[in-house]
Amino acid sequence: EMNIPLCVFKKHTDRRKKYFLDLRKTNQLQLQEIGLGKNKILNVGKCTCSDEMFLSYRRDGKNNARMLSFIGLSF
Repeated sequence: EMNIPLCVFKKHTDRRKKYFLDLRKTNQLQLQEIGLGKNKILNVGKCTCSDEMFLSYRRDGKNNARMLSFIGLSF
């Protein structure tokens, strides 16, 4: 079971009954839960859907390339 706070869900601006998960906020909260301080988390504020710099399935549909990212922690 996951305890996901409601603050990470955003109502879609175009559709009344659809919500999106704010992945940036979700990732930040999860990192803070495991003890990483806010000062160690960098959020560049880029939207992977609206910024043409990134690949986006939501924006371009199924005929586009894919993007993958990783986060590494060292203790």
